[in-house]
Amino acid sequence: MAGGGGRVWFNNCGIGIDPGSVAEREGEGKRTGSGKWPDFARAALNAFRRHPFLHLRVCLDGEERLFKTASVFVGNNPYEITGLNLGTRECLNAGKLGFYLANRTGRFGLLRLAASALMGRLHRAEAFVAFCIDEARIESGKHSLLVSTDGEVTRRTPPLRY
Repeated sequence: MAGGGGRVWFNNCGIGIDPGSVAEREGEGKRTGSGKWPDFARAALNAFRRHPFLHLRVCLDGEERLFKTASVFVGNNPYEITGLNLGTRECLNAGKLGFYLANRTGRFGLLRLAASALMGRLHRAEAFVAFCIDEARIESGKHSLLVSTDGEVTRRTPPLRY
């Protein structure tokens, strides 16, 4: 799939905390050499503490919406967001996008969302927004956004199109 400045991707893209924690983890691993999971935990905590919230104008299948979020996740086809199948997909070739974000919640709200996900209740969380769409455009007042594309972190200039 093409998205985020024409860059081709296959699995998923993240904006906000996700690319921030990936970039942080890569830096932590180079500094500490302590292993993947300890580096991931430190990086996620640091990204969570320091990452700013983004004010985004998002056009989903032609409908514009405003979001204040710490994280946007776009997946190649919708992901399961309930129960023990969290993060799995029914198929990879339906030609749809799964679009997910935490909307208008603070840092503790993000922790509540993580707990909801672990308990299989993410779909009930008021601050969690999920869409199954054909296309999305993400605009920001920022000159560039940190984007993870299939795990590779780069800076992209908005608008990002998926």
